[in-house]
Amino acid sequence: MAAKAKFQLDLPTLTQRLQRARNEGRTVTALELAREAHKRFPSPDHQSVYRDVLMERGDQLLREGRNAEAAQLFVNAMPLATSPEFKALLAEKLAAVGMIAQARELFASLPAGVPGTAVAGILVDAALIKGPPGKAELSADLHAGFDQILQAFDHSAKERDDDARAALQPIGLQSPFLEWKVFLRGLLAYYAGDDAKALENWQRLEPKRTPWRLSAPLRSQIDPVFREAQSSDTQQSLRKAFQRSQGNTLTASLEEIHRCLNDKKKLSAGFRLAKQVAPVLQRDYPKLLPRLAYCFFWAVVDKGVPDHLDLFADVFGSAPDDSPDMHRLQALATEMRGADAVSHAAWQAFEHWVLREPQNWPAGQTNFVRAVIWERMGCNAKNVEEETDAKLTPDAETCLRRSIELAPGRLQPHAILVRELYESEDAEKRKSAIKAGRELLAHFPDHVTTLVCLGHLYLEQDKPELAAEFYERALKVNPLERRLRDHLGRAHFANACRLATGPVLISARKKWVLNPAEFRAALEKALAFMEGNKTYLLCRWAFLEKQIKDEAGYRAAIDRALAVPHQRVAVAYGLWCESARAKLKPALRKPYEQAFLDALQQSTTVEEFLSLAETAAKLHVPRFPNQPALEKSAQAALRKVPLKTLSEPQFETFCKHLNALGADTFWGQVCEEGLRLFPRNVGLRLGLVEKALKGASRKRRNWSTIYNMKTMLEKVRAHWAELPKEQQEKYTAQIEACEEQLRDLQGPDIFSRLLNFGFGEVDEEDEDEDEEFY
Repeated sequence: MAAKAKFQLDLPTLTQRLQRARNEGRTVTALELAREAHKRFPSPDHQSVYRDVLMERGDQLLREGRNAEAAQLFVNAMPLATSPEFKALLAEKLAAVGMIAQARELFASLPAGVPGTAVAGILVDAALIKGPPGKAELSADLHAGFDQILQAFDHSAKERDDDARAALQPIGLQSPFLEWKVFLRGLLAYYAGDDAKALENWQRLEPKRTPWRLSAPLRSQIDPVFREAQSSDTQQSLRKAFQRSQGNTLTASLEEIHRCLNDKKKLSAGFRLAKQVAPVLQRDYPKLLPRLAYCFFWAVVDKGVPDHLDLFADVFGSAPDDSPDMHRLQALATEMRGADAVSHAAWQAFEHWVLREPQNWPAGQTNFVRAVIWERMGCNAKNVEEETDAKLTPDAETCLRRSIELAPGRLQPHAILVRELYESEDAEKRKSAIKAGRELLAHFPDHVTTLVCLGHLYLEQDKPELAAEFYERALKVNPLERRLRDHLGRAHFANACRLATGPVLISARKKWVLNPAEFRAALEKALAFMEGNKTYLLCRWAFLEKQIKDEAGYRAAIDRALAVPHQRVAVAYGLWCESARAKLKPALRKPYEQAFLDALQQSTTVEEFLSLAETAAKLHVPRFPNQPALEKSAQAALRKVPLKTLSEPQFETFCKHLNALGADTFWGQVCEEGLRLFPRNVGLRLGLVEKALKGASRKRRNWSTIYNMKTMLEKVRAHWAELPKEQQEKYTAQIEACEEQLRDLQGPDIFSRLLNFGFGEVDEEDEDEDEEFY
């Protein structure tokens, strides 16, 4: 009763609901309403609407591939074909669904003057699709053209291109088979590799005809403009049609797998496809199956979730070069996500399997593989020790030494071990870093980082001669590195200090005497290698001369320092500091203090203030008695610098020296003023980043600070990109070093470390595909 009541409507309501259904694409409802309106309120207008809705429903069925239902609908519409235009349209539709006899009937009833070429073309299209049986459904005058097209196809299939062209020759410009002639000519050119000629023919085809649809997949491969003009769905349909035309469904499946591997949401779908493809590959292309397994292996490492391990085992068994329990895959995946403790255990299990099953590796390679595994374990243990107070078993040092023992010729574990020992706060470990460094240099004598580390360690042990030896070796390998020259200069200066303050054995009778020539030669070497302001060195030199009671040498060193412009205040401060370092009595230090205060009372230029800042910064290390009081006086003097008169380079220089001096509060104020005056300055902003990185620690991460540092670095990079190339080189190394420190500080995949529960990341949009677990 409800269905019957639906149509007991007045005409306005019925018309309104019919229009709404058409607008919303509900063709079934619209067809029922149109039929009812035509039946209850017969009129030419309602009949016209009924025909239109009927054709809309038929077109929808055709788009859905339901040709049989569409054909029945079009046959039922034949009694409604009263106008010539509708007859022509209906004839086209009937021909399109293969109802050739009915289409011919309507076509024959068309009056003269009504265009019927399109209908005739669609009739021959339908007949040719049916093949030889379709010839009988055409009128006799079309049989010759039908045979010519089939002959041309046959000649083309047998690679008789000339015969195919000859068969097409009789087809004229008014023939309904012209589209097929043009299509075949393009096809012959396509097979011959003449893409330009193929396109020339196919571009002339009528989109409503079957030849155009047949050429579209091939044309999309050679005509980018045509391909990009289609919608994404059409492009995908054309690609699939082209793959079917090549007769190889395996290629299509592998391409779909490729797309799944690039999208973490579709990785599970990729495994399902691989399960179908794997037997075919194993049968026909056995060498490709391991390569496909490797693709999925690294996809799981990069974007997988724990459930993918079971899917991998289901499709491929164990992973390539992995244990049956896939310990290597688990180790790499968890390591990628920062779960170092879990990765450490998985690597250890994998190493035990490699040791038990050496036949899986080429002869002589087992120890090399194990060395690599122990190195990875060492890195994981090192990360855990840096971030927490916990220690893994075995610890980082043990793992790295085991790696070196298995493959002594590998650089990486040597280098990591030296760095691990050198950065340790344990004095005994720092001493053992010397032995580890010498073992590395036995295999890699030109490793600059290790040469420098040994130089630093020997300086700590008060062996400046040995330190200078390693710095010199590093400088020979990298002669353009200024920091190495500075290190070597400091080593020579330390050696000069030792020669001046300690006895030296120079005779067979073992008398301890001073060798002034050797002492001064070491000082000259220090001055030659150390760059920048050397006032502080000359002040040290002067007091060393005073210690050996050479007054002339003392005055000569001071005069040499004062000979450099703008050093008056800096020399006075340096001598005051050296008097404190020499532990002179207060009464003897007082004249040096007064000389400094007198120098400040005189007219002081900006350049003299900058020289004072540099000298104070360089005297900051090593420590000396009463240093805080002296540095406080220096900072009080530096606060008198008129900041608004400083140029942009002077601001950078001033901030750099204040930072080295440890005047954090004053340095921050100067930085802020500099950035206010020069907001796009790279050096000042970079100094803020370096200061923040200096105080950061992986053990006590502050994610807000890390985010701020990252934002500042991005701004630094943006301003750096605006500089001329010659100025960019000044900051490039600093910026890269800061970026490296920041990466090391935040560690790999920081958000996974925060969650620290499983393989992947949470994606709220991924509810129907791969569900990722915590």
